[in-house]
Amino acid sequence: MRPNSELGPLFSVSMFCPYDKVVLNRPYMHPTYELYYQLSGHTEFLVEDCAYYLTHGSLVMFDAFTKHVYVNASSDSQAYMILLPSELVEKITKQLSIVSMDVLFKHTNIVLNARENQSKFRDAIFKSISEEYSCQPEHYEKRIQFLLGDLMIHIVRNLNYLDIIEKRSKKNEMLYEIAAYLSNFYDESITLDFLSKKFHVEKTYLCSVFKKTFGVTILDYLSIIRIKKACMLLIGTDDRITDIAYATGFKTLASFERTFKKYIKYSPMRFRKMSIEQIT
Repeated sequence: MRPNSELGPLFSVSMFCPYDKVVLNRPYMHPTYELYYQLSGHTEFLVEDCAYYLTHGSLVMFDAFTKHVYVNASSDSQAYMILLPSELVEKITKQLSIVSMDVLFKHTNIVLNARENQSKFRDAIFKSISEEYSCQPEHYEKRIQFLLGDLMIHIVRNLNYLDIIEKRSKKNEMLYEIAAYLSNFYDESITLDFLSKKFHVEKTYLCSVFKKTFGVTILDYLSIIRIKKACMLLIGTDDRITDIAYATGFKTLASFERTFKKYIKYSPMRFRKMSIEQIT
C-alpha cells in the first residue's frame, strides 16, 4: 500500500468478524477516534461500565483510548472499523464548518441505531470507504475524506436521535468505584494488596470478578489508564519522556517504554514524532 500522507499513518479501515474477537477474549483500545459499524448479525460488548447490543445498522463512535471488550457475537456478524486520527477529524469538520470533533466523539457511550432506510446509506458509505482504502486508486485519499465528511454530516443530523443502551449491575458497584479510583490516582503506587485493604475485599476474589466484568486484570486496566494519560502528555506537552513516565505512575523509564509499546505498538518517541508530523 502507498503511504497515507493525507490521512495520517494511524488511519485504517478494516472489515472483520466480531465473533473472532469474542473468542480471543481480550480488550481493545486505540490511540485514535474509532467508528464501528455493524454490517450484519449482532454483537455485544462492554465499554467501561456500559453494555451494548448492536444489530445491523448500528453505528458507534468511540473517543480515543476507550477500552472495549467483545463479550458475545453471532457467527454471521460482520463489522467495519475505521480508526481516525484527531487531526484528520478536525481537518474535515473545519472544512465542513458543521460541528467540532468534540461534539462528534467526546460524548460517552453513544450508539446511533439505524432508522427507516438509514442502514442502506450506512452500508453503502462504509463499503465505499473500505474499497477506496483497500484498492487505493488515484486520489483515493481525497475521496475518503469526502466520504468521511458525508458520514459526519449524517451523524450530526442524527445526534438528536441517540439511542444509548446501557446496563449497570448494582452488585458490581464496588468494581466501578475501584475503576474510578484507578482513573483518579493512576500516578500513585497502587498494588493489589493496597486495593484489597482499601475496599475491604479478598484479593483473589477481587482479581477474579474484576477481570470477569472488565475483561482485563486490575493491573492491565491501570496500565491502560497510565498509557492513555501518557499519550495525552506526549501530544500536548514538550515534557521529557522520562518525566512523563514518572508523572503517569511508572517507576522506571524501561517499564514505561515496554508497556507503551505493548498497547500502542510504537515507542513513546516514535508516537510523539508521528503526532507532530500529522499536525504540521
